Formats: sequence, structure tokens, C-alpha cells
Amino acid sequence: MEGELKFWALLFLIIAATFSTFPATNADENTEYCGSEKDYSVKVDSVDIDPNPVVRGEPATFNISATSGCSSLSISDITAVHREKYIVIHGEKLVEPILVKKAGLSGGKLTIEVFFYGLRVHAESHNLCTKTTCPIKEGSFILTHSQSLPAFTPPGSYRLRIKMTGTDSKLLTCIYVKFTIVRGSIISEIEDSAASGVLQRT
Repeated sequence: MEGELKFWALLFLIIAATFSTFPATNADENTEYCGSEKDYSVKVDSVDIDPNPVVRGEPATFNISATSGCSSLSISDITAVHREKYIVIHGEKLVEPILVKKAGLSGGKLTIEVFFYGLRVHAESHNLCTKTTCPIKEGSFILTHSQSLPAFTPPGSYRLRIKMTGTDSKLLTCIYVKFTIVRGSIISEIEDSAASGVLQRT
């Protein structure tokens, strides 16, 4: 009995030492723009990952704090009443005279790609308004994406590429986010295996 207690105590110390090697990393340190920050009208302030590191087989949530610096209304969104003496500067080109009120971003698309050792292993797209409240007014807002990774996901270092585009398909922002996936606790894995065995026998 004493020998068995020593075994479990040693196993606990090994597990604790293993997980203590993963620092509580600030997500900002692992975030970078795909290009030059000045090219994007939406600036990313921070990315919070919960839990960090991500545990395979369990839900993970990515909260992206960002700031919208301008509205993104296409010409087709503007009524004839507003077609007056004002102009819209789109990029560096003058577009037809219209009046644009800062109504915010009316919608768009959020694209998420997952890379493992440089290889793209997963990609998905979502309606932007399912990840935040629309319209997105000028100023700060938060994008939230939650997902449960399969239990067989290989542990290691991963990188997300997150792209946000407007209703006119214009790229509003693009960032890379580094994160780590680790195994779940040994106890959880044993319980999952046992539950799976019970289901197979029934």
C-alpha cells in the first residue's frame, strides 16, 4: 500500500512539473499583423485565449479586442437622397460625390485558418455579426470565437490567421496568433477512455 502511494505521489509531481513548463503567456506577445498595421482600418488591441495553453478535447475561447477607425459603407448602400456635394475617399481614389454618415460596419466575414508547423490544417468562415454585435460603430469592440478541439489533436505549437473583411470584401484587418495545445490531464483521459469502453460494451 505504501509503495502504491509513493507511485501516485511521484506521478503527481511529474505531471505538475510538466505543466509548470508552460508559462502564463500574454496573448499580445504572440500576436502580429499579417502586413503593415497602417494598411488596416481595424486595429487589434489584444487577444485573450482561455484557457492558455489550450487543452485538446476541451472548449477554447478567443476574445479579440479591436478598434474600428472608419465606416465601411459601399456606394450601393447610400440612398439617392445623400448623393450631394460630398465625396468619399476610398483608399487614395476619389469616388462619386455622395454623403456618408458614420453608420459603422454593417457586416462582413471572419475567416480563421489554423497552421501546424507551417501547414494549414483547418479553415473556416463565419458571418462577422455572429461573432460580435452589428453594426460595429467607430471605436472599440470585441470579437468572440469559441471552439472545442478534437481529443486526438496533436499537442504542440500552432498559429491562427484571422482575417476580417467588410461587406465589400475589403480586408479590414489580418493577424497571426500563436498558441499552444497541450494534452488534457491523465485522469480525464482515463475517464474518457473508460467511458468509451462502456459505450462500446453496451
